Amino acid sequence: ALDYPINAGKIPVTALPGSSYFDSATSFAMIRGGHMTAAIMGGLQVDEGANLANWAVPGKPLLGVGGAMDLAACATQLAARTVNLALDFTDPALIADARKRGMQVYVYTVNEIEDARRLEKLGVAGIFTDFPQRFLPRT
Repeated sequence: ALDYPINAGKIPVTALPGSSYFDSATSFAMIRGGHMTAAIMGGLQVDEGANLANWAVPGKPLLGVGGAMDLAACATQLAARTVNLALDFTDPALIADARKRGMQVYVYTVNEIEDARRLEKLGVAGIFTDFPQRFLPRT
């Protein structure tokens, strides 16, 4: 267990006056118990049928993506705001459909300028890369 609170991205956060937080067991109990009426989640990986991914990182003290199925099954209102696709999984029709539904599309791992330009033309909101210096403006 950690000695400080972290957000869903595993980044340490500061609790401000009036805030509260609880462990994942409590949060899942609230979700599974029907106490959450709305959930907003990122579509970390989805297929063309909008099926959500759900996985963990073996050997890591903190789990990876998880809980999506509980949220999808138990919340009475469910919304996704982003779709994150692997570069090899990008498809113009899938990107267009996600944008039509009001979601932003991000693509990983884009390391070539040509790929980034193609994705920009398709309306992708952003990319993840191993080489950010390749995409910085030259001065």
